[in-house]
Amino acid sequence: MKKTLAILIMAFVLGCDRIDAVFNRYEIKHEDGKTIRLDKRTGEIYLIEGDRLVKIKSLEEIEKENAELTVLKSWQEIGIENLGKGVTASLSTSWHDGFLYYQFDLRPFPKAKISSLTITLQDKDGFKIADQNIHRLELLSTVDAQGKPLGLSSNESLLLSKENYIRINSWNLSWKNY
Repeated sequence: MKKTLAILIMAFVLGCDRIDAVFNRYEIKHEDGKTIRLDKRTGEIYLIEGDRLVKIKSLEEIEKENAELTVLKSWQEIGIENLGKGVTASLSTSWHDGFLYYQFDLRPFPKAKISSLTITLQDKDGFKIADQNIHRLELLSTVDAQGKPLGLSSNESLLLSKENYIRINSWNLSWKNY
């Protein structure tokens, strides 16, 4: 009987430790009007928004995601016969510290007299995320070794959030003639 009682007491104590571990696994904090849940076992942090849990990324996760965005991405070339036979536009981008950096090329040198170009960045449904106007005077002439004009180019940046950069799915080009 004593043996059975000792086993029951041990089972109760061990069971209470498990129950205590489950109830004390999470720490809830209220800061600046926001509710945060910390998982003491895994270290994961979630923001509680209504009935949703939104995971707060670790510094390592953020750094990895940001590093992937800094890799140069080349977008599909666009053919623009209205500016001259065989004229194509190319765009490459990367994102770093809140800025989209871009390299734009228009080749061969367009026959049409362009006063400005507008690069439009679009989401998967074709909605505009951002656009960049480039005046003709801001475009650099690209030449070959003999000084023959090859095309026009621009290498600039614009302020753009990481979330909007991730949403970019395509681009388009429009222009104004003199």
